[in-house]
Amino acid sequence: MFIFDNKNIPSQLLLPSNSDEDINILIGENGSGKSTLLNDLSKFHLGQNYNVIAIANTIYDKFNSRNLHFKILRSSLGKTLARNTIVNAFKILANDDLKRLRNIANTLEYIGFDPVISFKLKGVNPDFRDKVIDSELPGEEIEILMYFLNRYVDREFYEEKIVNINFNNEKFEDIKNSYLLTMFLYEKQLKSLKLIRGIDIYLHKNNQHIPLNKASSGELTLVTSLIYLTSVITENSVILIDEPENSLHPKWQIEYITRINNLFYFYQPKIIVATHSPLIINGAEMNSQNLKIFKGTNGNFILELNEKINVEEIYQEYFDVTTPENRYLSENLIDKMNLLASKNIGLDEFLKEINNIQDNSYDEKQKKLLDEVLEMGKKIITDLE
Repeated sequence: MFIFDNKNIPSQLLLPSNSDEDINILIGENGSGKSTLLNDLSKFHLGQNYNVIAIANTIYDKFNSRNLHFKILRSSLGKTLARNTIVNAFKILANDDLKRLRNIANTLEYIGFDPVISFKLKGVNPDFRDKVIDSELPGEEIEILMYFLNRYVDREFYEEKIVNINFNNEKFEDIKNSYLLTMFLYEKQLKSLKLIRGIDIYLHKNNQHIPLNKASSGELTLVTSLIYLTSVITENSVILIDEPENSLHPKWQIEYITRINNLFYFYQPKIIVATHSPLIINGAEMNSQNLKIFKGTNGNFILELNEKINVEEIYQEYFDVTTPENRYLSENLIDKMNLLASKNIGLDEFLKEINNIQDNSYDEKQKKLLDEVLEMGKKIITDLE
């Protein structure tokens, strides 16, 4: 049995408030106890019979619960994470409701995609009819697979053999009752009988098919985490997110918490985010009415009495990084990173401008901060490739 020692934990982190906005941010240096606290909070809330959803964006997360009410999305699962998340979401859709469908559309459009996901069977065996009939599958499954495969290979039904689902246009009952979900419900059987080699998944941008593995790491990170939340969230869930800024475009960092709250507020979740990103904090402060920020030292977390402040103040107040008070500099750096991420300037131009700012800086800590900005720029380009 898990014994939760809450003597150093602010009471605001314990139990959902059952309101439309319950947003909490954990900050502190590496080793301050943020990841340990997230794991402890997951066990505490599970012990109170709440559903807990964890999103771990580092390979060293400390979540270790095996409770049936605990759901986790781990970035350490690698390249198959996005595909598996989308497939599992479609399986869940078979027994769920319309609002989850709308959230998938909203998620795709927010990231810049069309509200469409497409699927294509790879290597359909032309002898599938004989193989299905000769298999040892139950009669009901044979009937389902025969209907599905016959309909899929009917060129009059779909000439290109790529199946589209438009989440803005399709009705939930049409998708629920469609053979489309059979792809995922019976994928394992289809492959084991060598009826197909696999299933390709495509996103859409400007009406063009984009193979899932060709999207940028930042796009996949956001698509995966938001679709995952869409598929598993329930009323009064507790959402725990560790370092969401990894791979995310600066614009998405600023809007991250607002986007999650806008998509899922009607479930009234408790959201607890551990982050090193001033942009995530700045965005939350600008758009949240009930934000709480807790600063940790050696496992002891204290509620900060904060007002809406700019990025330089956030570095100073929350991360103990001193920079000259200069709102123009922060806005200029964000603008440069947005231009770089949107490919309106190249990496060489970005590096040149940041180096010029650094050469003119008289503060050693500010120069160190600009070194981090240079590395962020290089990472943005790597993520876009």
